[in-house]
Amino acid sequence: MIKYDASYPIQHIKVCLKLWLTSGDKSPDFYFIYGCLLDDRELATLAIRFATNTTKVWGSTIQAGVSTPACAADKSLLQAHIMDLSSWRISRFKRIPDDYKFAWMRATRGTPVTASGQMDWSTIADKFSLILDEIHGS
Repeated sequence: MIKYDASYPIQHIKVCLKLWLTSGDKSPDFYFIYGCLLDDRELATLAIRFATNTTKVWGSTIQAGVSTPACAADKSLLQAHIMDLSSWRISRFKRIPDDYKFAWMRATRGTPVTASGQMDWSTIADKFSLILDEIHGS
């Protein structure tokens, strides 16, 4: 994915992305994509953890006035959670490397929920990280 060897600037970008994620300026899906593209498992996992603070869905009920278009082919996707990769536009979905997609699908399999009935994003993040470690041989 990375065309040039620019380890110091890339490391700086990764650190900044992690700091920006904690500021809550953008939604977790934005950081998840960059975590995947930069092959930064920690950033991708952290983005999943921060999905607990995300109540926005595709469509008009968007946090901080930022609107993300839904997949035009299926209007039922308008109410999908922002971290539901299957509801993303195809062009956006294709940006995610296959190993990250596979880890995401496995981590969300069975849809872990909390005692209050909401998705347990911490458990999903832990499973996602473990699966990626297994895929990459760590």
